[in-house]
Amino acid sequence: MCYFRTHRFKRMDAEGDVMPPAHLSDWAAVGAQVTRARHALGLTQEQLGATVGLGRPVIAKIERGNRTLSALELAQLAQATDLPIDWFVTESPPVVASHRSVDPLMTHLVDVRVEVLAREMMQLRDAGLLTFGDSRIALALPGSVTEAEAAAMTVRERIGLDEDAVIDLRAASEKLNLFAYSLALPESPADGAYVAIDDRAGVALVDGRIGPAD
Repeated sequence: MCYFRTHRFKRMDAEGDVMPPAHLSDWAAVGAQVTRARHALGLTQEQLGATVGLGRPVIAKIERGNRTLSALELAQLAQATDLPIDWFVTESPPVVASHRSVDPLMTHLVDVRVEVLAREMMQLRDAGLLTFGDSRIALALPGSVTEAEAAAMTVRERIGLDEDAVIDLRAASEKLNLFAYSLALPESPADGAYVAIDDRAGVALVDGRIGPAD
């Protein structure tokens, strides 16, 4: 069974663009991020603690927000989980994820990986190194094959494609301000996830282990 989950959180500026993630307000929120990372990686508190030289009771206190983290400990956690430090101390962007899990509310590796990608894209945008084109195409959900074909033709016209097969899907997607990535997600119950950067662009991540359908 496949689940779709959407997190509704956006901070917009006066121009309607999504603002950079805000810093978390307390250690309980930071601890919650540590818990999310640990669950996503399938680690117990004892296993995570062993990688950073902290005991299980200490990790439990950190996750409950009852113990602060030093800069060194935060860096060690980031290294152990292969996540940037800012992921632990700033709010996460909204995620739309497709899951095969029996628990669709649980954090999975695809969630945190696509969040990291989205943060990096936002940093490039804010630094002026990445610009987005026009606003996204407003398309209704197709209710038939004919409507789906009509929507596809609308997209093709928008990005200047003829009726031939699309060879480079990545390049075509980027013309629509959709930046797609493929990453092998071991033991992941998710097919992929999506994060909207603003009303014009988004980042998609698909499990690179998934092969073509038979």
